[in-house]
Amino acid sequence: MRWDDVNARAVGLATHLLRREQLLRLLEAGTWLAAVRRIIDLGVPIDPAALGSPGEFDRAIGRVAARRLAILDRWLGPRRAALAVIYEDEDRRSLRSLLRGAAHGAAPLARLRALVPTPILPERALERLARAASPDEMIRELWRQGHPAARALAEAARRSARNDGTAERGLFGLELALARSFAIRATRSARGGGRDVRQFVATMIDRENAWSLLAAGGWAGDIPADLVFVAGGRAIREAEFRRIATLTDPDQIRDRLAGLFADGPLATVFAERTAPVATLESRAAVALQAWFRAVGRRDPLGPGVLFAIIERIRAEAHDLRLVLGGLAMGATASAVEPLLVTAA
Repeated sequence: MRWDDVNARAVGLATHLLRREQLLRLLEAGTWLAAVRRIIDLGVPIDPAALGSPGEFDRAIGRVAARRLAILDRWLGPRRAALAVIYEDEDRRSLRSLLRGAAHGAAPLARLRALVPTPILPERALERLARAASPDEMIRELWRQGHPAARALAEAARRSARNDGTAERGLFGLELALARSFAIRATRSARGGGRDVRQFVATMIDRENAWSLLAAGGWAGDIPADLVFVAGGRAIREAEFRRIATLTDPDQIRDRLAGLFADGPLATVFAERTAPVATLESRAAVALQAWFRAVGRRDPLGPGVLFAIIERIRAEAHDLRLVLGGLAMGATASAVEPLLVTAA
């Protein structure tokens, strides 16, 4: 399967994306409103209504990313399997955020921040989900919408109720069910996309398992390993996952993960053991962009070029929200830069 035609178009689209240094310079704008106006001047096609409030700005940025992905979707034609896995990942991120918002009673507008609409979860569907008074009500809304993750989430909610788990355990179980549902659907979508697309999905699943191990460090013995592991990755097999899940020292967990990821796309994420845990997710996003660029150089006719640009689109949405949020709180460039996911 050749990708050179869509790669060429995607490269043209990428010329409209902000570079890392441009994002950092937004912190010099002085005020939140001045920064938003500068973003518009830089050519980011956001709705003027975004000037109204940070919440509206966040939603406008999500719409920009969604429109750009939709343009790529039209160009892909029969190769849409490549973008299907991205939409699956965006849906997983959105549902995880909405579940947390429902569990903690966040305001509906706050829950919608940082989300990117997709064909399966368009903006109106996200708005209905954001109004749910609890995770159970949100799951019922997903059933009404016919979302494929609804069944897995409903089963996880029933298991949590039978076990009389705490609210935290219940939310943790829902997030794991969501990750498993994503893994199954994304793996299925990737089958027609070629080797690199399948590698991408496996890496996403490995990343989820790594985050679970890092989050569980120190209390993993209280959570059954068969509840936690998500199948479908390549770097972390179930037996190794179970062994690492028994560790309580975060440094030992990171050492084991560094060895497992040493030869893959996320090698640099765990190689530096002293990197703050809070920066690992941003480091993973940067590492994926670098890996896709390397894949594109190795095979210019393959999907690497396209995926590197897709990741840049998603990174720009994340970083614009991060930078504007940091500016509103008076954060310095040195505090914000380690959390940027746009590659240098």
